[in-house]
Formats: sequence, structure tokens, C-alpha cells
Amino acid sequence: MSWEQWSARLALPLVGAVGGAAAAVGGALRGREPGFACADCGRVYKLKSSLRNHQKWECGKEPQFQCPYCVYRAKQKMHIARHMERMHREVHLKPDQYIKQDNVDACT
Repeated sequence: MSWEQWSARLALPLVGAVGGAAAAVGGALRGREPGFACADCGRVYKLKSSLRNHQKWECGKEPQFQCPYCVYRAKQKMHIARHMERMHREVHLKPDQYIKQDNVDACT
């Protein structure tokens, strides 16, 4: 399963509805509050700041944070923290200790 397929399965209801992006650009999200759509992937966000963060850190990029205990990778440190709390509670680390992939080689 590709990263796009996997992340789409985990998307929140406001995020990434196929066909919903066009409606959000017009100002309405299927009768809900207005939304902001990413021009590259079509994901829809309630807040403009969320869209900007998505475009800056996530859209078209590989996950940069790696769980030190399994193969899970995430694009946001907060998602690694949530994963650690849920899946590795017995060995949970503080968020500052998570590994950012581009710095892994510098540590060896």
C-alpha cells in the first residue's frame, strides 16, 4: 500500500474527500462550514492555517519522523507522540527524543 493510500485511510472526515475539494474551493463543503482545499492533492481543511501547514510540511513529502521501536513513520512529531502513547506505552519516550530521519546519518 502506498503512503498516499495509507494516509487517505487515516484522514479525518473534513480532510481529503474525493470530489469534496471542488466544493470547498467554491466556499461550501457539502453543506458544512467553508473549507480550504490543497491545489496539489485535493485535501480539504477547515482552517487556512492547517492548509498552509499541510502544504509546507506534508503535501508530496515522505514522512520524516520514525518510531524508534517499529516501522511506523509520520509527517508530524505530534503523530509520533500519539503513536508512542498508544502502541509503546511501556517504553514511551519524551517527544524531544523522536528521531527525525534526515538527522539519523549525522548521529552515526
